[in-house]
Amino acid sequence: SAGSQFFICLGDAKHLDGNYTAFGEIIDGYEVLDLISRVPTEFKQIMKQAVQKIPEDEHPDKWIKYDLNNSISKFKYFIKI
Repeated sequence: SAGSQFFICLGDAKHLDGNYTAFGEIIDGYEVLDLISRVPTEFKQIMKQAVQKIPEDEHPDKWIKYDLNNSISKFKYFIKI
């Protein structure tokens, strides 16, 4: 019933609850993990454009709020649309 997929986690992944998850550990080749972590992702692209406060000279209707609440940080960001 479940598809085949895998995750490479660079930090805590509490959403992977263990019900359908098998965990492994890298014992060699950490430089490959470092290279993988540098690949641009949608999240990284969004965060390059995000600000923590709407600039005073900008109209708020031209911005969307993005609540980041994960194991890395808990912040409110704004992205111009």
